[in-house]
Amino acid sequence: MPQLLFFLGKFDLIQLTKLF
Repeated sequence: MPQLLFFLGKFDLIQLTKLF
């Protein structure tokens, strides 16, 4: 499901910004 991948990518980006 592309939507799921998009959601996971968005969550990953948020986690990356939280790290920095």
